[in-house]
Amino acid sequence: MNKNDLITQEKLILQQIYMDELEVGDTIPSVRELQSRLCLSRNSVLTAIQSLNEKGIIKKGTSPRQGYRLCEKPIGVNSKYNRGQELSVQYLLPFTTWNYTINKYLSNFESIFSRHGINLIFSNTHNSVEEEGRLMETIYSKPASLRPDFLFLTTCDSTNNPNLALLQKMNEELPCILIDRYFHGRNFHYIGVSNNYIGSRTAEYLLQNGHEHIAYIKAYGKISTIHDRFSSFQTALDLSSIPLEKQNIFSLTNANVGSIADIQGEIDRIGARILSLTPPPTAVVCSFDRIAVALINFFTKNSVRVPKDICVIGCDNDVDVGAMSPLSLTTFRHPYRECAREAIARIEAVKNNKKAPPHAVEFFSDFIIGEST
Repeated sequence: MNKNDLITQEKLILQQIYMDELEVGDTIPSVRELQSRLCLSRNSVLTAIQSLNEKGIIKKGTSPRQGYRLCEKPIGVNSKYNRGQELSVQYLLPFTTWNYTINKYLSNFESIFSRHGINLIFSNTHNSVEEEGRLMETIYSKPASLRPDFLFLTTCDSTNNPNLALLQKMNEELPCILIDRYFHGRNFHYIGVSNNYIGSRTAEYLLQNGHEHIAYIKAYGKISTIHDRFSSFQTALDLSSIPLEKQNIFSLTNANVGSIADIQGEIDRIGARILSLTPPPTAVVCSFDRIAVALINFFTKNSVRVPKDICVIGCDNDVDVGAMSPLSLTTFRHPYRECAREAIARIEAVKNNKKAPPHAVEFFSDFIIGEST
């Protein structure tokens, strides 16, 4: 484990201690519970705990059955009455080890916020609207003096979220800023990338290169990013009088998409259906890079040449997943650092004017042309 990963995982554990409002002498959550909450491997949790133990922040009990006890409240995750004037942001997001986009948002926010003296408190919704709602209720039920100064939310459901009414109520008392995903027709501060640009730019590139028969594999139908990428792509094709045929649209059935190994079986089945289409598509657009790499794996096993026989386009520039591909991907790289800087600007603007109207900012992603097209 590299030093940056270790520091990040230590912070995640310390934030769980803060969320549980533990005092010196209390037993911290077990390794198994931290694994579940943080979606980390057992080895990652154990390594971070051992590091915290060596620093004297926690200490192992004397008997084998005793867990680790908190020895001192770490600086930077104390409650508001111990922080002086330090601003705090509680960020609710569906953190998983395989979600590259969420991890990049978190790491860039952590880096820039720390330099500005802002205390970032991370809470994992586990991609569950129920857990998202529970965390929001917990925050809202606290006295104003113990709430964070700002709430950031990357929601797991942009389309039919039962927590929306509560979020609107919270926003009247606690500034809420949506990150990466927004609610259509609702006024909140929002920072993200232009997924409409991603969809239309993808269509433009394929049309310029003579592709008329195209397939699309989408996932996460409940979040605005995937919806906007697909709808803008489809609209761009319609405007060019080359409609995306219904039989050429495929969806992953598992909403909580995991690693390539987790989705390879379903992508193999979708790949077989793509190869059976008449006329056969010359390009496949994928909602994100994990789908694209899994599809290239399927095509390679079935002697389909990429890109000579069929082109494949992904999204998110997931470098970890891209390293598993035999070909460099055509994909989009998002400006996470710019989003983090805009978050600082939003915090300052709202801090100086609590009645500032909701402001949405979207950044354009870089289109990277790789060997897969």
